[in-house]
Parts: sequence; C-alpha cells; structure tokens
Amino acid sequence: MKKNDTMQSLTKRAFLCGFSMLLIGGLSPAARAANCSLATVAGSYAVTTLGQAAGVWTLTVFRITNDGRGNVSGAGAEAINGTIHSGVTTSGTYTVKADCSFTSTTTDSLGTTRNIAGAIFQNGGEATGISTDAGTEIQFTAYRQQLTACTISSGAGKFVAQIQSPLTPFGPSIAFGQWTVNNKGNGFGTTESNFGGTIVSGTATVTFSINSDCTFTSTTISNGTTGHSFGVGGINQNDVASVFMGTDSGWVSLATTYKK
Repeated sequence: MKKNDTMQSLTKRAFLCGFSMLLIGGLSPAARAANCSLATVAGSYAVTTLGQAAGVWTLTVFRITNDGRGNVSGAGAEAINGTIHSGVTTSGTYTVKADCSFTSTTTDSLGTTRNIAGAIFQNGGEATGISTDAGTEIQFTAYRQQLTACTISSGAGKFVAQIQSPLTPFGPSIAFGQWTVNNKGNGFGTTESNFGGTIVSGTATVTFSINSDCTFTSTTISNGTTGHSFGVGGINQNDVASVFMGTDSGWVSLATTYKK
C-alpha cells in the first residue's frame, strides 16, 4: 500500500471513530439507557389523531387517562369527513417496552377501533406514533397535562397557533395566528391563512369556556365569520399549551398552540 493510501485510510478510520464517539456522547441519558414501563405514561394526556381511513378524513381530540397498568380511557370530539361528533368516549389498552416504544388499541363510542404504534420521549411527557390498521394513514400525538385542574384564568397569556385543515368548505388550508388572552377568557389576535395559495389575513376575537379538567370550548370571530372549537389545555410541555379542533360542520381542522 502506498504511503498516501495508508495515511488516507488512517485518517478515515480516525474520523469514523471520532464521529461515532461524538454520536454516543451526544445522546441524552434517556436515549442511552431508555427504561420505560406502563407507569411512565400514567396520568392524563391531550391526544390527537389526524389522517385518512379508507380515504375518509378523520380527526380526534381527546383527554385521555392512562392508569399505569395498561388501561386507557377518555373523552373528546371527533370529525369524520366534516361531520362533527361531540361527547365521544373511548377506552382500551396500551403496552410499553423498556426501549420506550408503545402500542395502543382503543375503541370509541362511535364504534371506531384504532391501533397505534409509536415512541415515548421526554420522560413520558410526549409520545408520537402512527396507525397500524390497513387502509389508514393517521398521525398520533400525545402531550402530558401538567395541569389537571384549570380555571378560566389558566388560559391567560400570549400564544401562537399552528393550524392544519385538510378539509374545509373552501378547500384545504394551513394557517397560523397570534393571540393575547386575558384572565376572563377573552382574547384578540391576528391570523394568516393559505387556501390553495390564496393568502387571507385578518384580525379575530375569541371567547373561551374552560372546564375544571382543562378541556375547553371557544368561539372565534374573524373577518365576519364565526368558528367554534373544542380542545384540551393544561399541557405546558415544550411550550405547547393546548391542542384543539374545529367543531363546525364541513371542517377537519387541528391546531396546536404554543405559549410565547
């Protein structure tokens, strides 16, 4: 082997070794030694699913409680191709492996069964996954509720909302808004929406009604149009404050709000 070839080989090996050590050293303690169990996700979560089942758009927002022994139950709202169902209940089971992967099977009061597989992170603070049922393409997210007893003042603050609406009466859209909400459940903000490449800007007012378990409903008036939502708050996880969905007929619309 020529001298230059030898030096290149040694340099390459040293780089690969150093890069490997960098990756190992950069892993968090949780990533290096994951040790999850059923109890890791015990408690209450704001859970959303969004996607398609057999070509039909489906969206859920639930407040879910895991008992730490593999059982799950909760309630919330569901949109199926723009038909809104409120007061939907759900129950089922979940499994958790030591590497923090999980599966869950739930059946709701509409008769829909969902099988989800995914991963838990942030010491049980969050989970993400996808549906494993044939013919479905559904995303799953879960955020642990840091507050489980809310009042109207719990929703006060400044927020940014990111909204995805694959189905609306005006075509699919994406949007964001910035809000300031007072301790009486009233707020004002600005919105930017993109409907098929057409940008719609405006201002909006919002009024909240918050339940003791941190679920809430809201009424928003923007550009003369009134919209209604159902959501779950009390999250405060990585700046995520709440998740909510539109509850007006013809909409499949999911929002995540972040505290500024």
